Amino acid sequence: MLTSNNIFASKHCIFMRKLLFPLSITIFSLSVAYAETDPSMDSLLKVPFDELVDMEIISATKIATKLSATPSTVTTYDYKEIKALGARTLSDILVLVPGIHIQVKGNNRQKLWVRGVQSEFNNKVAMYIDNIPVRNAFNEFPIDEELPIESIKKIEIIRGPGSALYGANAFAAVINIFTFQAGEREENLVKFGIGEADTILGYFSAGTNLSDIADVVLEGKWLTTEGRQPNYDRKGIENSRSGEQQLGHIRFKLSALDKDLLFSASYNNFENTRVDKSEPIENDREYESLRFSLAYAHQFNHWGIDFNTYYTQSTRLETETRFPQLGNIIQTRESQFIDRTELTGAYATINYQAFESNQLVLGVDVKWEHLMESKFSNSLSDEVFSFVKPTYQNLSLLDTGFFLQDSQYFFDKKTQLTLGIRYDVLELFDNQFSYRIGLTHAFTDTISAKLLYGTAYRSPSFLEFTRSPEGSELPDVETMQTIEAQI
Repeated sequence: MLTSNNIFASKHCIFMRKLLFPLSITIFSLSVAYAETDPSMDSLLKVPFDELVDMEIISATKIATKLSATPSTVTTYDYKEIKALGARTLSDILVLVPGIHIQVKGNNRQKLWVRGVQSEFNNKVAMYIDNIPVRNAFNEFPIDEELPIESIKKIEIIRGPGSALYGANAFAAVINIFTFQAGEREENLVKFGIGEADTILGYFSAGTNLSDIADVVLEGKWLTTEGRQPNYDRKGIENSRSGEQQLGHIRFKLSALDKDLLFSASYNNFENTRVDKSEPIENDREYESLRFSLAYAHQFNHWGIDFNTYYTQSTRLETETRFPQLGNIIQTRESQFIDRTELTGAYATINYQAFESNQLVLGVDVKWEHLMESKFSNSLSDEVFSFVKPTYQNLSLLDTGFFLQDSQYFFDKKTQLTLGIRYDVLELFDNQFSYRIGLTHAFTDTISAKLLYGTAYRSPSFLEFTRSPEGSELPDVETMQTIEAQI
């Protein structure tokens, strides 16, 4: 069983499920929002044409660039579109993106791959929330109930290699999520909902201004659900599993200096329980994350600066309990796996516009990832084993990247040539050189063509070190290159 300080009390959850069971055949939700304006559904479902044409993307170039001119294949959704679609999780959005495939795993969680580039874990796709990388020892990241969607301002999905800007693991795609900062959303929001599968959720967001010095906002989400399971598994066998999920999330944000200075702190706890009813097995996984960041960005006349430093800690706790029956005696056997990592990083970029038709971006990106703990325990023997070989105790991965990007405009800014290079100095692997070339041309306001070429690489996850068989050859960096033309 999970630790007693888990924010969800199991007895309380059982009581609430019994209380709300008669309502599980229907869906009821209540949302209360206090705002100056209440946009109609028509305004949510329709994006003005001029906004669509002039939509600016940040993830593809690190500077605001029109969607038609970005040297990447990009799909974007803002908060209005997310609300209009009725999306409840990130996977509800990603499943709509061409080239992205979502699969529901046996434990009722989701994994994804992009353009057929498959991986058991998501270490071939880089995810960022407010420019901070998100991953754990398995290089997994949340795309389901674990990630609260209510605070998302915008999602930008880049399909294809992105290592020229982002370095490791921007292999098949980059998913960049931007959340509302303090002071950007004027309303205080309270949301409560109950629905099928004994789902109960609550969300709140409350902000204020501190004497015109700073804006602050506090948000939180709580959710519990029995989960959704198909009647039959992929082999056509009747499904006998259940998948319970519970979430607790709290985040504080502060913005000052006219929103140039940003501070964020968050704690997230997600529990996923899979019970196999045909066999006496219960598999419980708890994901805990702690995140802090401090960022400063300012744009002057011809140049701008963007700086961010962050610290994240991620814990993945898996408990498997078996209840074998020997005669009339049920003997409980429990195995527990724990992986804890921390990630410390900083990046700084300077953009400079020497003249109207040229834009330069120069940056440095440092990431230090550390395996704090990786072990296995068995209730029968009370022994604790470490997965990490003595050579890799206190394993760490240091990645220092330097990148340069030059964008040149021609023909009244209808044609854009983007050249980008990045050099990563890796602690345990060969250093990596990544580059890309993008040529775009806008024939009209609605028709454009792109010719793209790029390279990318991914670094092995801690899992590939800690779970590799004794005496086996350790994994190495994986590389790829792509060329793409689109209209």
